[in-house]
Amino acid sequence: MSNQKKVLFCVFEPDDPKSVEQMRQMFIGSYPIFADMEAVEYKCWWVDEDRGQWGALYVFRSAEELEIYVGSDRWL
Repeated sequence: MSNQKKVLFCVFEPDDPKSVEQMRQMFIGSYPIFADMEAVEYKCWWVDEDRGQWGALYVFRSAEELEIYVGSDRWL
């Protein structure tokens, strides 16, 4: 069971919400990093400007790799 894929769905509500274009500019540099992470098989981010929310969906190869990621400096 521990080798089953795991999903992490995150929703953030920042005090100072950004536009979609501002979010792209802030995070465009992270695309190659996630593309090179073997543990992450898929990542998609989204912005809901009307609600002032943004978030991401990650698919990890295993629960162990998910736990390692959420304990990492990149996540924190």
